[in-house]
Amino acid sequence: MTGGLKKASGLIGQGAGIKKLSAGEMTVIGGRAIDIMRRRVVSGVNLADASSKPYSTRGPIYVPVSGVKGQTKTSVKGREVITKALQKSAKAAGTAGFSSGTSQGGRSMKFANRAAYKQYLGKSGNRDLEVSGTMLRSMRVIRASTNYCAIGFGSTLQEAIARGNQRIDPWFGLSHNDQKQVAAFTNQTYAKPVTAAA
Repeated sequence: MTGGLKKASGLIGQGAGIKKLSAGEMTVIGGRAIDIMRRRVVSGVNLADASSKPYSTRGPIYVPVSGVKGQTKTSVKGREVITKALQKSAKAAGTAGFSSGTSQGGRSMKFANRAAYKQYLGKSGNRDLEVSGTMLRSMRVIRASTNYCAIGFGSTLQEAIARGNQRIDPWFGLSHNDQKQVAAFTNQTYAKPVTAAA
């Protein structure tokens, strides 16, 4: 799953006076676009600049616990596990009550649903696609050339997770508000007349 930025796409103002942006300049613009996209997603806003869909109320869900009966991994198939440090921080933050306790012989923790798990982690419980942050951190500029760059993911696992989330509620790409911010950044950085898509 990749998204491309082109000078002539309307994102950076077709015919707005920019004749050429180098691969290096497009890489910088792409990096800023990723930052803008991440901030939007973490604030619970989807690709349509609307509130993200809430997490499913289906449950319960079970999350593996690290350090129990030989479980030492910090993740299982890319999925976050609950470490002793996380349990301590949840207790200190007063969010431990969002868990229904351990199950399966102490190998996992039970939560009423996905939102309760997010609240246990000290997050809002809204869909911000940031359980561990790994998927959002794996976004990067994967190709750049004159007037073009492509944004993708640094691992196939994180890309697969991103695709799954995209099917539930589209988030990957530049929303209308994102485009305005990228155009403003380009204007300020390269001092050339740039306009956002109308």
